[in-house]
Formats: sequence, structure tokens, C-alpha cells
Amino acid sequence: MKKYILLAGILLLGIILRSYQLNLFPNGFFSDEAAIEYSGYKILTTGKDEYGVLFPFFFKSLGDYRNPVSIYSSIPFILLFGLSEFSARFVTAVYGTFTVLVVFLFVSRIFSHKTGLIAAFLLSISAWHIHISRWGAEYAPYPFFVLLTCFFIVSSFKKQRFLIWAAVTGGIGLYTYYPSWIVMPIVFFTGIFYWFIVNRRKITWVPFIAVIIFMCSFFPLAMGIREGHALTRWDRVTNNTVALSEKINKYFLYYKDHFLPLYLFQKGDLEYPGRFITRQFVNREGFLYRFTALFILFGIIISILKRKTGWPLIIVLLLIYPLGSALTLEGPSTTRSFIGILPFVILPGLGIGGFIKFLNKWKLIQFVMVIGLVVISSFELHRYIKNYYIDYPLIASDFWGWQYGPRAILTYYSTIQDKYDELYMAGEFNGAEIFIPFYTEGGSIKCSKCKGGGVELLDLSKRQLFEATPALLEKWGNPNYKIIHTFYYPDRKPAFHIVRYTKSVEKKR
Repeated sequence: MKKYILLAGILLLGIILRSYQLNLFPNGFFSDEAAIEYSGYKILTTGKDEYGVLFPFFFKSLGDYRNPVSIYSSIPFILLFGLSEFSARFVTAVYGTFTVLVVFLFVSRIFSHKTGLIAAFLLSISAWHIHISRWGAEYAPYPFFVLLTCFFIVSSFKKQRFLIWAAVTGGIGLYTYYPSWIVMPIVFFTGIFYWFIVNRRKITWVPFIAVIIFMCSFFPLAMGIREGHALTRWDRVTNNTVALSEKINKYFLYYKDHFLPLYLFQKGDLEYPGRFITRQFVNREGFLYRFTALFILFGIIISILKRKTGWPLIIVLLLIYPLGSALTLEGPSTTRSFIGILPFVILPGLGIGGFIKFLNKWKLIQFVMVIGLVVISSFELHRYIKNYYIDYPLIASDFWGWQYGPRAILTYYSTIQDKYDELYMAGEFNGAEIFIPFYTEGGSIKCSKCKGGGVELLDLSKRQLFEATPALLEKWGNPNYKIIHTFYYPDRKPAFHIVRYTKSVEKKR
């Protein structure tokens, strides 16, 4: 009973850290979040995507095609909470919390309940996992389905029918996030190969059926590739102009970088050339808490020495986690290598559990160590939370961050629309066209006069307002305007102006 009470407490902590003030933090709402949620809303209300395709598999959105799992997963939350920023992000918060549960189940199945609780606790407070689980994108379901597949594979050593479930969850997991096309087959077939080695004397038809089911799950992917839908994102992030020898050199270089302390514990991926997108992580910090470093090494040693059933899956996850970002030739990535969160909480959980067990003969030292780890982890979590809610919005609300603005602009427009004929939003956002339907069709903001566009639509015979950044206003080249309202970033720098033009000049684009 005690372990279940502790598990419940860990899960409660996990969901609180992932859902508290979810509609306000991160400060802004990125276009990918809006696009995923809006696609789910269109499926719920019409059965079609925004382009009129009936129940599509790959969703066309913002000039790209998206995997289906995150979009179809959003539908129950839209039913509960409506089309909103909270519902868009709560989907991933729930996936993140359930991943904490699956970590407990997986580690407990291989090692012990105590080790499972430690690993689950480490994931619940993981800054990397919290950050991604509060982001309404497609990343959080990815490690959930990978680890659930691993759990079913390990469970199949006692009951073979769990291999069928592993094939099903593995097949679903293929369509969470693009790196899963590489990672999931490696994980699944590693598990199957290991299963055959261990169970070579009691093989039945079950593993063969599981393989067939998993292979069938590639059919939509093959169709998507043939139709030109599936590889649009891959084509954008790979550099096909680089010579093969240079590609290979960069693959190995970036693969190695994923295991450097500078990347994991100190600076993260923002230190790499061309990395200035502050959405990725908080305040140029590493992804992992530094106190876990030594325990990761202990965990690797214990895993290899004990060779418990299922241990190869942990090592394989550690070895392949860089593939999602290394193969793009863009260097380590917070999101593409997100599957690394699994070995980087399981291994230190195993290391801490093993070290505590080693100290059984020295109860006082053991007690001091446990208290020390609780204090250190609490301090690390407190520091992250302070950064996330207080410091981070000051540097990550602009264009290279969470792109604060659309909701505030449209809300303001909705309060004054009776005085004007047309209200234009032209702000420099990624995928700006998604925000007006997202906020107005769902009913959260009523603004029938809100439109997307810029100064090229100026008509002095109409009562018009235009929104734009200070830089965009200057680019338009028409100084004949009056500022009606100004929106500010959290650091008090002007973000957007609402202006009314009094004269026209030659229009500039």
C-alpha cells in the first residue's frame, strides 16, 4: 500500500508541475500548438481537416504535414475544455504525467518497486520533461508510446500475449513525431530479437503475429511517402547538398556531442551555431540535473552487471537517443532527441536505488544520503520553477521565443470592433494565419471584423486599424499613422502597435 501512496503523490506532483497556469506559461502561444489544436477541432466539428479532407491520416497544416496522434488525441480535451490554449497544452501535460506512470511500471517490472518510484520521481521533476510536457506540440506522446512498447515487451516474458500489445503501441508510436520512424523500429525489433534469444525453447505463433502487426503499421507511412506527404518535415531539416563523406563525419560528431557534459548538464543546445530559438529550453541550461551525473554511470554499470530481463532495451534507448537530431546535420536538439529523457531518468533511478541498497548496513549514512538527495532535488526543482515563471518570460516571449501577442491583439480588437470597419493583424508570427480562426471560431474571442493583412490593404474610405511590430511599421514606409494602443513584452519592450493611418503613400511590402 505504501508504494501506491508514494506513486500517487509522485503522479500528483507530476500533473501539477505540468499543468499549473498552463494557459499563461509559456508566455505566448506558438503557431504549431494552435495548428494541432485547430486541426483536432475541425475533425471534431466537421469530420474533416481545415482543407476539407475527410479524417486524414497526415494533416496538412501551415505548409507542412503533421503526424496524426497528437491531433486525434486533442479531441477529447477540446470536448472538455473547448478550443483553447489550455486544452492544447493539457493534452501533452497528460501524456507527460502518464509517462511518469509508465516509467514506474517499466522499471518496477525489471528491477524493483523502490527503483521504479525513484525513476518516476526523477521524471516527475525533470526540467526537460516538464518543459516539453507544457508545450502543446507533438513531442510528449513520443516517449510515452516508446516506453509503453518497452513495458509490454518486458511483460511478454511472463505472458506472451503482451507482444501483441507491444506491436499495437509501437505502431501507434510511429505516428507521434518524426524521429519515431527511426527509434521505434529499432526498439521493437531489439525487443523481439532479445525475446527470441531468451525464449528460444518455447516459441509460439504470438511473436510472429506481433511482427506482422507492427509491419502493417508502416502501410500509412509508405502511402504518405508515395503521395509526398510524409517527408515534408524531413526534407526541410536535412541538407542534401552536403557530400556523403562530410555527412558521415557530421553524423558521428553530433552523435558524440549528445553525450558531452556541456550539452547535458551545462548549456543545452543553445550553444550550437545558429541555435537562438529560446522556446527550446530555459535560460541556456543543460537538460539534466547535475546531481544525477554520477548516478547515471552507476545505473549503466548496474544494468549491465545484473542483466535483468529487459535490460538491453534501456541501453539501446541510451545509444539511439541522439539519432533523431544527429541525422539532420543540425546538431543536438532539445526536441528531436527528447527520447533521451527515458534512459536519463531510468539509469540514475537505478544508480540511486543501487547505492541506497549498498548502504543498508550503514543506516545513518543511508538516511543522510536520502535526505540529501531530497534536499538537492528540491533545490534544483525550485531553481527551475523560478527561472520558468519569473526569468524565462523576459527572454522568451518575442519572435524567437513563444511569440506572445495574437490572443492579446484579438482580445483588444474584440472590445473596440463596433467602432471600426476592419481590424487587421499583420504581426510577425510563424504561421500567423492560424490564429484568427483558432481564437474566433472556437468562440473564446468574438471578432467578426478581425482579419489578417497589412498596409497593402489600406483604404482611407474605411475605418481601419492595423497591428504591426515597430520594425514592420518602419518597413511599410508610411509614417502617416497614429498609435492607438501598444502591447509590451514582459521586459517592457514594445511588442506591437495598433495604428490608424491618416494618409496613404506608395505601398511597400
